Amino acid sequence: MAAETFFNYYYSDAEIKTEFMCADGIKRRLYIGNEFDQYGRAINLDRFCVNREA
Repeated sequence: MAAETFFNYYYSDAEIKTEFMCADGIKRRLYIGNEFDQYGRAINLDRFCVNREA
């Protein structure tokens, strides 16, 4: 069984949410689970999580 790594203990929420520009020109960032409701919606962010099991 693989060991789990919890990066949220190493970085602040602000660091985790930092946007960065990818090589394809699209800005991306990591999202935190509490930004989404029980249905995978993040209304304030205009986002929807399609794979909540990941």
